[in-house]
Amino acid sequence: MTGLARALILAAALAAGTAAAAPVEPALQAELLKVYEAFNAAVKKGDYKAAMATRDQETRKSIEQQVKTEKQRKDFIDQNRMMLPTKVDVQDGWRSDSGTEAELEVTATLLAPKHVRGKNGVPKDGIVQQPISLEFKREGGTWKYAMPTFRMAPSQVVKCDENQAEAEKAFDDQTNLSVGGLIKRVKFAADYTAIVIDVVGEENCLYLPDKAFLQKAGLNTDLLEPRALVEGEGYRHRSDKQKAWLTGLKVTRR
Repeated sequence: MTGLARALILAAALAAGTAAAAPVEPALQAELLKVYEAFNAAVKKGDYKAAMATRDQETRKSIEQQVKTEKQRKDFIDQNRMMLPTKVDVQDGWRSDSGTEAELEVTATLLAPKHVRGKNGVPKDGIVQQPISLEFKREGGTWKYAMPTFRMAPSQVVKCDENQAEAEKAFDDQTNLSVGGLIKRVKFAADYTAIVIDVVGEENCLYLPDKAFLQKAGLNTDLLEPRALVEGEGYRHRSDKQKAWLTGLKVTRR
């Protein structure tokens, strides 16, 4: 490893974030789902006002800047009605240490419109398993539904194999890149560390020195856990665009 890489990792490690997050407890999960269900129930009834009452202030303001006429409100309801789930299974969840933000990772069972069934990968029966991240914010002591983020199904994500060892010489130190994303997995191998992040339907493997070196450099390796946010700089792999060697690192636990 070059002295430059060691120095940069050391500097970044000492500056790594320590903001805390925690899993969503069963009671909070149930409360958040009720908020989401209240939005869906209002959409199903065609009640735009009730639907907006479930949303947080920032999201509501953003929607109302675009939805101003009666026709636009009807279109909003119709569009959301097409995405109403018949079933929601919670896969994971977290809340901020401040208790003002939370997120549920769910798999929603959706029934696709008839005109798209059997096309573009949609099953003929129209039943689609859709991963969604549901964001919530707490306002005035009440949880509000913020934004959904529709994600790719696991089978469609381009994988990256973190179990494959990569030496620093496999990367081109004449290139540079900036990369960031939420951690999906971490591999602490005997001679390297690999962080797998999600980058819009594609996994990227970010390589670092082994765990012992990182700890000696001052990095709290406990920060490297799923759902933590990683921001890094480094250089590209010579042949695999999904891999990078990091020379700078910032970690923020959500």
